[in-house]
Amino acid sequence: MEVYTWTPDYVYSESIAFSTQITGFASGVEQRRRIRSRGLRTFQLKYNLLDQSEINEIWDFFIARYGQFEAFKFRNYPNEYQNTLEAVGTGDSTNDSFYLDKSYIVDPTITTLSPIAIAPKIYVNGVLKIELTHYTLDYEVGKITFTGGNEPGSGLPITATYEFYYKVRFSSDTMNRELFEVMLYRTGLNLKELFP
Repeated sequence: MEVYTWTPDYVYSESIAFSTQITGFASGVEQRRRIRSRGLRTFQLKYNLLDQSEINEIWDFFIARYGQFEAFKFRNYPNEYQNTLEAVGTGDSTNDSFYLDKSYIVDPTITTLSPIAIAPKIYVNGVLKIELTHYTLDYEVGKITFTGGNEPGSGLPITATYEFYYKVRFSSDTMNRELFEVMLYRTGLNLKELFP
């Protein structure tokens, strides 16, 4: 999956939308049901200082994704892009698989966007575990599988520290080449988060 590598300038906005179904009754009581398990974000990226070659690269990236068709990875760099000691789960002596909240991980030792490169730090009861020795990690879905008798004991907390990408797509299928540069400066480029 391709990575969006152009970090926006300070002019940047992020919004989140939940989906709730509310049924009202004559008594005034409401019944609420959550349609999605979590909110989905929309990112509006604005640029003040881009040279013509960077503008062309973003234009080409949009064309290569066929507008809204192809998903790609985006690092929410100005705001949230890192989980510090995320509570992944609690051991029960039998379950060997757990899932990270975010599924798109980057190498935290470098400052530029990168493809998935290294494992996050996984801890059981505060003790760092080693990938391939204690567990395997499916980077596409964020699935941690403890191996060879290394299943966490009953009641032991599993935590993780890592950086991640959002899986997004462009929110539009149509762009005007002559107005593209102006759009980047004024209205911004909109990305819509997808479920992993």
